[in-house]
Amino acid sequence: MRWRGLSVCLVILIAASSVAPGVAETNPAGALWDIQARPDTQGAERDPAPDAGMDSLPGMSWAKVYIPTSYDPERPAPMALLLHGSGDRGHTMIRAFRDLAEEHGVILLAPDALDYSWDIMVAGARLRGVKRVPDWGPDVDRIDSALQEAFATFAVDPKRVSLIGFSDGAGYGLSLGANNADLFETVIAFAPGLLMRVNGEGRGRVMLVHGERDEVLPVKPTKDIFAPALKQLGFNVQLRLFDGGHVMPENLREEAFDWWLDGVPTSGGTVGTAR
Repeated sequence: MRWRGLSVCLVILIAASSVAPGVAETNPAGALWDIQARPDTQGAERDPAPDAGMDSLPGMSWAKVYIPTSYDPERPAPMALLLHGSGDRGHTMIRAFRDLAEEHGVILLAPDALDYSWDIMVAGARLRGVKRVPDWGPDVDRIDSALQEAFATFAVDPKRVSLIGFSDGAGYGLSLGANNADLFETVIAFAPGLLMRVNGEGRGRVMLVHGERDEVLPVKPTKDIFAPALKQLGFNVQLRLFDGGHVMPENLREEAFDWWLDGVPTSGGTVGTAR
């Protein structure tokens, strides 16, 4: 696995923000983070009997989707957008979550980043040493188009759409999800290293999961910056720390799904109490 995009993430955190200390600020005027896609309640192009399992979205070989065997187009299902880490691809995230998706009847959507990592991380690596915060790039439109296709093709419950990311995908997803909280009711970030400026009122739920022995993206920013900043903005924040490194433990993936879908409290609790 390549980690070229990761080392830049903590550098971005030192940028000033008028919203919350330690959160990287970008120009809010462009609204480059906006996701336009929304679940299609009409289902005009909906496939009445899609094959269960993992496949690519129609015409999008770079966007993988997983359909559980219990899927019924007459009963909108929860859906999770999965964002991979640096050097990985979407199918690796589906493999990590497909058993849980099958158990809970969840549709998974996992696009590939255009480059080796998500655009902010790639731009940040190129700007190393320059006092400038990288901005959103083409991956937002790429994600938006994949969501539009998925929403048109499958019956998705608009009240149960989540965004789950790992590593670079966690930081990117945390930033993207917090800025599109009207779509992503829940954001789950495993080992994030970035939080861009959040524009607008914070709403929705956020779970931050991080290993206390993570040597790739240290836990300190998650614990001391991201969690308090998001709570200050109005998000319902769960901070879940564990004794481990830069990984997504199976039991915590299960815990995160239960928290998202069933509202089951985590064993860690809220900001400041999780271990």
